Amino acid sequence: MNRKAVEELVDLVVESPVPRDAKGNDLCELLADLYEVDGYVVGLAYSSLGGSRVTVDPTAVSHLLERLETVSLLPDDEDAARSAKNYLEKLQMLVNLLTE
Repeated sequence: MNRKAVEELVDLVVESPVPRDAKGNDLCELLADLYEVDGYVVGLAYSSLGGSRVTVDPTAVSHLLERLETVSLLPDDEDAARSAKNYLEKLQMLVNLLTE
């Protein structure tokens, strides 16, 4: 594990705005799952940085990215969906670092 890269990416994720304000049910459900996965991945990253050995599910984020591609969006949800995709991509990079 590249400790410096994990530290920098955790900081980037924590400082990134969390996607909000979805109107459609499908995107709202996906965002609820994103919040859970965010806590899981960032929590494991902090544990790893603290010296603990962690096992990360490599699909924890990728399945949400796939789901985002197929979710039905209302016209007002495009910004929230774009924000969710950016956030999930950062989380996926963190997962990739933790599973190296």
